[in-house]
Amino acid sequence: MTRRGRRPLLIGAVVLLCMGSLAISVTQISRYARFGTMRHIAAEIERDRPVSRELLEGTLPQMRLLLRDDVCQSEFVKAAVTVTLVRLDTQSPDVDYDNWSSALGEAETVVRFALHCLPSDGNFWVRYAMVRQAVGEQPEEIAKLVTLSQLYAPAEENTIAARFRLYNRLTKPSLTLAAAPLKADLAVVCSLKGAALRRRLPLANPVLAHEVLSYAQDCHLGRSLRDKTGR
Repeated sequence: MTRRGRRPLLIGAVVLLCMGSLAISVTQISRYARFGTMRHIAAEIERDRPVSRELLEGTLPQMRLLLRDDVCQSEFVKAAVTVTLVRLDTQSPDVDYDNWSSALGEAETVVRFALHCLPSDGNFWVRYAMVRQAVGEQPEEIAKLVTLSQLYAPAEENTIAARFRLYNRLTKPSLTLAAAPLKADLAVVCSLKGAALRRRLPLANPVLAHEVLSYAQDCHLGRSLRDKTGR
């Protein structure tokens, strides 16, 4: 009798499990239908393939829907950040300030949402620092955001490369306050294992180059002339 009594409970548990799996599947299918185009365009960008401005603009409704419905699934959130920041890069305050300002506001909203969803993602912290630097560089704020990025992603090459692109934009006061994360990144970049990463980085501007040389005189960022010519 005891065994027979357990069977309905077991059957009920299996039914509930199947129903839960079905609900998750339906949710995922719905999300791919709504956000799949944005994810596809982000994947093209990450492969360094050209994406037209029209396609970037076409992702705006999906991005806004993602935020409205508070969808925190990482693959869609990361796609939204990628597409939104590239869209910002296509705008120029000198050519069309209003469109640039609007794109900058959208970018800040999306990256803040990404941090709400994934607060321990170091890449999102440096992206937020980039946006805030574009809004108006505040050295203490930038140093804090870069420090959080380095704390959460101390060795991820893509995130380190993003931080160096930011370092290359910063003024001397910001670089001075961000000395700790910069030195931690230089320890990775200037190591024996960092040769390939060094070649990926932009050539350092005079301000950043001075900081790099003060840490390691033989550490050169960016591809050398020999690397570029293949000689």
